[in-house]
Amino acid sequence: MSWSPPEPDLDLRAVAAEAVPSELVDGELIAVEATARELEPRRSAKAVAVQAAAVATTGFVAGAIATAVVAHRSAAARRRPALPRGVEVLDTQRFVVDVHRVRVRAR
Repeated sequence: MSWSPPEPDLDLRAVAAEAVPSELVDGELIAVEATARELEPRRSAKAVAVQAAAVATTGFVAGAIATAVVAHRSAAARRRPALPRGVEVLDTQRFVVDVHRVRVRAR
């Protein structure tokens, strides 16, 4: 004796068709021809790992070079010209200055 699911009392397809509103749409069928293309061969995990390591190394080297260039330029900008003998810097102050040109309109 084999088990079979009980038969439903309602026809579920008919209930579903009544529950979903339908709309008649004018349309035209278009035939689409699918072309088969050859898939590229799978790369091994080793090849992917080597490529990822190369990308990471390249990014690290580029970052190190950029850091060295910025450090060199900022160090060069901080260097001060030599002061004459007998002159001593007592204090250094920096000022941020905004200059605005204005025009008074005639009334």
